[in-house]
Amino acid sequence: MPIKPTSTSHDELSSKILIAWPLIALAATSIACADTVSLDLDSYAYGSSQLISVNGSYDWNETTGSENFYNLKAYQHHWSDMDSGSTMITYCLQLYQGVDLGGSYDFSLTELEESPTGPPFPGPMGEQRARLLRDLYARWADPSTAGLPMDESEMNDAATAFQILIWEITHERFSAEDATGMIDQIDFELGALQWDSNSAAITGYANAMIDSLGQGGFRDAQLIGLTNPDAQDQLSMIPAPGTALLLSLSSLATRHLRRRR
Repeated sequence: MPIKPTSTSHDELSSKILIAWPLIALAATSIACADTVSLDLDSYAYGSSQLISVNGSYDWNETTGSENFYNLKAYQHHWSDMDSGSTMITYCLQLYQGVDLGGSYDFSLTELEESPTGPPFPGPMGEQRARLLRDLYARWADPSTAGLPMDESEMNDAATAFQILIWEITHERFSAEDATGMIDQIDFELGALQWDSNSAAITGYANAMIDSLGQGGFRDAQLIGLTNPDAQDQLSMIPAPGTALLLSLSSLATRHLRRRR
């Protein structure tokens, strides 16, 4: 089952993030101009490098046993906006592009269903994969920070599992047409995305996250894509309003998403 945040781990994480997303609030107030936000990648805060294979020609249940695995960073990303002094947390949506530590990027605020942009593979996820990601975030992410709420000692394992499952959802070539069917086809040993796990703890988190999907119905979370045609597209959660600023953000972002539809 999803892990309940401890008061210590929640306070530690919140103190690092301070007020999450004021920079997106600023962007949301000028949506008509560009719908963009400029971010600097401060750190790969939690996670680990893992052996991942990606082959967009594979169906969800296909493997040859001769896949090429690469040591890739499966991390929670921490960003800052130097103009506003604010910070935010993201996870990445695609594997064929990257972002560099210390690099500065202009991202477009993009509806989740239209993220990540393509090419490259995998391209926009559509409605059903977006439904899975919203459910995953609603069950596991901290709505006040958009990060994970586990104790510090568990964060590397949990963040790694969370990131790899996001990649599986966005990259896998499911034959199922709805979110429920897609859950049954998630398998890290088969398909377009494969993972050679070296950690029982990370695997345990990943399996718990998969098992939680769709239980008792699909839950909702306000997610948004941050896309750049020349960099790795990102995913974040619009935090639940806990201050007047965040309340304003939630209202502005909701109106933005409705207008786009």
